[in-house]
Amino acid sequence: ESLFNSGCRDFFVSSLIEAIELRNNLSQVNIYLSNGIRKGQEQEFEKYNLIPIINSLGEAQIVEDFGKRINNY
Repeated sequence: ESLFNSGCRDFFVSSLIEAIELRNNLSQVNIYLSNGIRKGQEQEFEKYNLIPIINSLGEAQIVEDFGKRINNY
């Protein structure tokens, strides 16, 4: 919380568990997950408002497919 109190609003973490724990403590920040997104994690990213860092074409496809599903494309 000291980083937040110092004005930090962008946080980079390496695991989904770490991202969720951070979100539970800080609701008004951007949380980036450096390990990207795996198939089956899409709902957690949406629920906790997490931002994946896309590391491969496969991860880009996961995000695109999920976006199409939730937006009824």
